[in-house]
Amino acid sequence: HIVLINFLDRIGRELGIPLSDDSQLIVQLSNHLKDMKKAFHNGIVLQNEFRAKIIDEYHSYYQLIRKNCFLLEDHFGYRFSDDEIAYIILYIAVSIERYFEDETIPKAIVVCHSGIGTANFLVEQLKANFNLRILASTSSHKLADTLKLHDYDLIISTVILPGTTGNWIKVSPMLEDNDIVGLQRALLDIKREKKKKILSKMQYGERSDLLSSNNMKRLEQVLPEDNILLDVSCPDWREGVRLAAAPLLISESITEQYIQAIEESVIANGAYFVFCPGVALAHAGPGDGVRRFEISVARLRTPVCFGHKTNDPVRYIICFGSTNNPEDANLILKLMNIISIEGMLEQLDTFHDRTLFYRYIIKGDERKEVQP
Repeated sequence: HIVLINFLDRIGRELGIPLSDDSQLIVQLSNHLKDMKKAFHNGIVLQNEFRAKIIDEYHSYYQLIRKNCFLLEDHFGYRFSDDEIAYIILYIAVSIERYFEDETIPKAIVVCHSGIGTANFLVEQLKANFNLRILASTSSHKLADTLKLHDYDLIISTVILPGTTGNWIKVSPMLEDNDIVGLQRALLDIKREKKKKILSKMQYGERSDLLSSNNMKRLEQVLPEDNILLDVSCPDWREGVRLAAAPLLISESITEQYIQAIEESVIANGAYFVFCPGVALAHAGPGDGVRRFEISVARLRTPVCFGHKTNDPVRYIICFGSTNNPEDANLILKLMNIISIEGMLEQLDTFHDRTLFYRYIIKGDERKEVQP
């Protein structure tokens, strides 16, 4: 679950869309990935007959997924094929469509020759068959005045509109089959164009709640400045975990049992929680000696190896007491993504004063003002 959320957060951060907040996407994609893993271990090769078309149509999504797919591949233990990537693209594309649905709903003006009854009948037909917003219904001779009052995407008319410069389409009041097909194409084109415009204007941080003030306030509550340890020395990963967990042990948010459980987990399961180059997220289960949720961060003077094939050696160890509270899990994921921001670790390495280091992590909106 953590690996999948981190994967979605990385992609969402580049798109400016909070994919990791889409619970429907998480459940559906998680189930699909489990099926993929089961198929792989059973020697079944998944094939997607629409692979080329999907990758071509959603090439930017393909590039982002392929760029960040190592997170999932490391967890599952094999490299995903383009057929498998194409399936993942579809889940993410649907989530993005869902996110933008309200903003991309086409806005239409309905026009008939003169009869209000005909226009109203057509409006009801349109509402029953399409997802669109009807701004107004009017007669053809009042159309010019109506257009001045509304920001519309499409004019749907029962009559030909000579001289009209706006985007319009002629249909029958009864909405025959060819009308429905024509409207589907027109509305789909409008939605795609609106989405492209939105995406082109989006900058990272404008739409994402990654560094929102509410999250930062919450982070201050569970990551006090005293829980930051800078340039501590240790001979190996075991001592590194103990040093990182020490503030939590002192505050009694965890017990000694929890630290032992972390060590046993690494020995039994490997260094799965070394989630990005140079950073380990040391934790065990909620039932292993956790009293309350709290976080600590340790920067090691000399990096140590946990045994991860790509992300060793580790210089930063983040430790927290696991709980079953979704809010706590979400906060850890947000912190993971803050740490994963390109250039973040290099910047944190320049701070030797704990207060400045702490402010740089906590005060997301003040980072530009803080100087090492």
